[in-house]
Amino acid sequence: MTTLTMAQRRQDFEAVLADADRVRQAITKFWTREEGTPGKPLARLASDVADLCVAWAINAKHAQTHPPSDQVRHLAVVVAARCLALLGDIHIHVADPVKEVVDASVDEALGPLTWREDLHVPAVERIGRLLSYLGDVAENYDYGTDDGCRLVIKDVTALLAAKAICAALAAERGLWQEEES
Repeated sequence: MTTLTMAQRRQDFEAVLADADRVRQAITKFWTREEGTPGKPLARLASDVADLCVAWAINAKHAQTHPPSDQVRHLAVVVAARCLALLGDIHIHVADPVKEVVDASVDEALGPLTWREDLHVPAVERIGRLLSYLGDVAENYDYGTDDGCRLVIKDVTALLAAKAICAALAAERGLWQEEES
């Protein structure tokens, strides 16, 4: 079991989130070309999540016999960056997409919602959660003019970003599989 404190884990979370924001700022100018093709940003996000899931599965399987790849962390940061870009595009007051992700990862009453996903999670469970949140984003993607739908897309997109950041942290820490008892 890891000996990281909650303060260290939150600091690590915010550091990876800052990396994702730097990636978003650096490459958003290329992503804006996607505006003319309806659904293309969602399709790119889906492709990136799929790539992350495949890379996670491969690295989790071979982690005990092969050195893990940095590719998983990179892909997770790209997924988080795409989510931040999507949050910035929602036509509802989202002044700070980074703050939205931090807020989505913590519930004042319950504590950190991502309390264990930056640690040991079975590969199939982590992949399932990433795909589940991607499905929630896709289901609500065409948010039109309804503020209620925009709030839903904001929340699920922020949660998908948080799940991707946790995957990046777990990969960085070499926590590919659930810890054996």
